[in-house]
Amino acid sequence: MQTKRKQPIKIAVFNQKGGVGKTTTVFNMAGILAKSGAKVLVIDVDSQANASSSLLMENMADYDEKHGTVGGMLDEVMTLKDLIEVPSRINDAIIKAKICIRDGYAAKWRGIDVIPSNSKLQDLRVEDMDDEDSLYTIRDAIGLIRRTRKHAYAYDYILFDLPPHLGELSVAVLAASDHVLVPATVDSYSMNGYGELMDTVDSIRNMGLNPDLDIIGVFFTMIQPLQKYDRSMYQDVREQLGSVFIDTPIRSNSNAKLAAHIGCPLCWLKRSAGVTQDYIAVTEEVLHRCGALKEGEHLPNLSDGAGEDLSERLMK
Repeated sequence: MQTKRKQPIKIAVFNQKGGVGKTTTVFNMAGILAKSGAKVLVIDVDSQANASSSLLMENMADYDEKHGTVGGMLDEVMTLKDLIEVPSRINDAIIKAKICIRDGYAAKWRGIDVIPSNSKLQDLRVEDMDDEDSLYTIRDAIGLIRRTRKHAYAYDYILFDLPPHLGELSVAVLAASDHVLVPATVDSYSMNGYGELMDTVDSIRNMGLNPDLDIIGVFFTMIQPLQKYDRSMYQDVREQLGSVFIDTPIRSNSNAKLAAHIGCPLCWLKRSAGVTQDYIAVTEEVLHRCGALKEGEHLPNLSDGAGEDLSERLMK
């Protein structure tokens, strides 16, 4: 009897406003999931390629040393542009991210793979928006990932890092996703972006492109709990959004920038830091909501999350 192929949980991290921490969320969530023992594929959909640059920093350094270039690797990689043209090449586009978690230690693969991006994605158009099949190209490409000697496993999670605008490529990614996770900042522009995203998700469902697509949660990033405006906005949005709101804010902290700068997710770089615990809590809540974790269950290989509950400070 043929066993049913395991299906990864596919999460698009998206807000139709920039500067809300989408890439930082993907970067650190991928690290947390991998550290817990999961196999994770990050697909970079943003032509700025920030997720690619951070997760593949050690790979890029090796490439530059071998070829005598500076940042030359991303110019040569396969991206979603290639996969939309030839979906069957998806296995060839996957790069095993090498991550160094401590000075003096060798960089090695730790469970995160990447389909990278580069500037060529900026002008990418899905062939024919009127042809529904063309909008399923990314979904179909993901279905063609095969277990090989190089990739001898199935992914548990696929995380998409989307650009801060709705284009044909973003629609195709949403058509391929199970859930949308929305980072937001404490300002009206960010929440306007969320409102636009709600309309987008409703349209995708109503058009039949992905009837089961849902917004799994909205959470605040870069929170400063001592700022009166941040506290007030947090409380207002928490009340307005109800159950879709993830009541775990991500605090503003320089460690998050440091982690991205050196290519090492927070769960390895600063495991006990408050901002790391924030991201762990958000990741676990997302997994609870999509059924990957039982209520009260925590991810293994991570700290227990004990410490200050930032959301309580914001509600005072």
